[in-house]
Amino acid sequence: MSRRGWIVAGVASVAVLTVVGYENEYHLTLDDVLRGTQRDMLISDDGTLNTAVNPYFDCDRVPDAPMPTEPTVIACFPGPIQIIGDRKFAPLRNMSENATLTYYDPFGVPHRWMVVDVHHNWMPGDGPADPYSASVVAQLMTCERNCDGFRILDVVRL
Repeated sequence: MSRRGWIVAGVASVAVLTVVGYENEYHLTLDDVLRGTQRDMLISDDGTLNTAVNPYFDCDRVPDAPMPTEPTVIACFPGPIQIIGDRKFAPLRNMSENATLTYYDPFGVPHRWMVVDVHHNWMPGDGPADPYSASVVAQLMTCERNCDGFRILDVVRL
């Protein structure tokens, strides 16, 4: 199984880190890291979603892990990262194509995203929800209104 995540690739000096993420390579100064801007957050441009997301790194346990009670980022599989949530993700139920969000990763690096597709009433037994295109970087998942299925939003980088 291919694994991904955020890796500190090297320290050029005491003051500069090179961080390799799933999208790009970033060069952060120590001030960037210590400033503590936003970290592990998902925020919609319309203000309806503003929640912390928990990174989940125990990739060996993902198939057996229970549905998270807090929004959780899972970057263990090839393809788009998965961000799964329930009540705090309720605003996703009203988002549609062209909605825009910003995900702040564990290093505080902002990733600007736009919704390009919505899957309705997906069930785990249906198998993986196919991304809209190869450019999809993440899939955001929450319950449909009555939790009789899941709503999955495919997002691409802006």
